[in-house]
Amino acid sequence: MKAKKKKIAIIIKNKNSASGTFVSQFLKLREIFDIKIYAFEKINFGNNKHDISIQYYAEKSRTNSGFNLNPIPYLSLINEFIWLGRIFMLNHPDIVLSVDVRCNILAALSIKYFLPKSKLVATARNNIIEVSKRKNFAVRLLLRIIGRIILKRVDVFICVSDGVKRSYRKFFKIESRMYVIPDGLNLTDVNKFKNMPIPREHTSLFKGDFKKIISIGRFEEQKDFPTLLKVFSKTQGKIKDLRLILIGDGRQRQMLEEMVLKLKLEKYVHFIGWQKNIYPYLAASDLFILSTKYEGFSYVILEAIATGIPVISTDAPYGPSEILGNGKYGILVPVGSVFKMSEAIISIINNKLEYKKYALKSLKRANFYREDVMLLKYQKLIDSI
Repeated sequence: MKAKKKKIAIIIKNKNSASGTFVSQFLKLREIFDIKIYAFEKINFGNNKHDISIQYYAEKSRTNSGFNLNPIPYLSLINEFIWLGRIFMLNHPDIVLSVDVRCNILAALSIKYFLPKSKLVATARNNIIEVSKRKNFAVRLLLRIIGRIILKRVDVFICVSDGVKRSYRKFFKIESRMYVIPDGLNLTDVNKFKNMPIPREHTSLFKGDFKKIISIGRFEEQKDFPTLLKVFSKTQGKIKDLRLILIGDGRQRQMLEEMVLKLKLEKYVHFIGWQKNIYPYLAASDLFILSTKYEGFSYVILEAIATGIPVISTDAPYGPSEILGNGKYGILVPVGSVFKMSEAIISIINNKLEYKKYALKSLKRANFYREDVMLLKYQKLIDSI
């Protein structure tokens, strides 16, 4: 007789790039587990590339929701708590897998009152200490107190990096079992996708004898694209025929476009929005740059190194240094340093041996972060609960 599959309910805030990628990968375990996905909101911008069947609480993003002193989001959180409770009572999952702070807290609270026999696997993907620094003191204190009380209900914590594990343990005083399972890539898929043609409207950006720098991400304060534009402005005059291609979107787009005009870079900087398949763009570029202020992991670095492109990243807490082996597999520069990042770009582009060395190291490092290894670790951990 066939063994009954464990029922898993995955709780995510929305299907943004990181959560959508993780869930689409986790669904490859459907042969082993009975998996259903629930999200609190639909995104209003982002790389909506993941074809995933999701039950939504709300049809659009509520950008003001979360932990702040405005009372309206807290009313929404109460309604989300009730919504989750109804789902749990209707479906009776054996395990709830929640993604990041908001979902972890709501899932822990809902299980306590509606499904006390179920197990909670909470995943942490954000740098909670850096995220909390962007809140005022009262909100930080409230989040810390609420989290320390409610997250005691978590059975297992899975963190995407060692840095995230340290930040969660410090901020919330986590006593649950904590494990680190980094994200992974399906390298067979990457090799297939990177050889697909670039859409016709963008092919001209990659033709010609010039160096192409590419960066990908949300145009938000965290990602610090203004610093990248300053770096490019400083570097552009020192390297002949340099171009910058930006894949992404977000609330800062208009500001960034205005900054490009002010710096007189409109002939050299190209905004092309989100792309469903980023791999041919990466493969056709010469250098990937990440100017972020902080990360939990940085999946986009994985995507870049899997195509064999050298990477320059800020040494942001925490992900980049872990993925790049503290500078062994890519170049790390201080956060916000225009001079150091510009210097690194000039150095690697002008030194062919150095460039080739980092290109080969990128491919070597990508093999360390395989999707099948990641999924096997999740499967074994869940089976052990």
